[in-house]
Amino acid sequence: MILPILALVFAPHTGVLKGHVSIGPLTSAERNKYHTLYAKDQSIEGYELEVFRASDKNEENPLEDMALTANGNFKFDLASGSYVVTVSKSMHAGAYSVYPTKKARVRAGKTTKLSLHVRSEAFK
Repeated sequence: MILPILALVFAPHTGVLKGHVSIGPLTSAERNKYHTLYAKDQSIEGYELEVFRASDKNEENPLEDMALTANGNFKFDLASGSYVVTVSKSMHAGAYSVYPTKKARVRAGKTTKLSLHVRSEAFK
């Protein structure tokens, strides 16, 4: 009888949100000899990932944020709940360009996987 109660008391209240952000095609597109469009620069450097509570409608107070590394992978330990994940890039003088936004539900003791893809409007 005591073991089930202890399991409830010590049960994790957090889960893991992990995934990958991929880039491209963005801009500077050219046609190769096969007339296929491709982008010249596919660098993920300079992009930032932010995590907001789903209840934060204005997305003004991120709970977590990180600069994306060259591999584009991310991992956060978060309390159970619903979140909004965005990718953005600082353009100039405080201006940001926001790319994909996805919703994620994190459950205690579980791992939620999420993939985001940044691409230019011209290629949609």
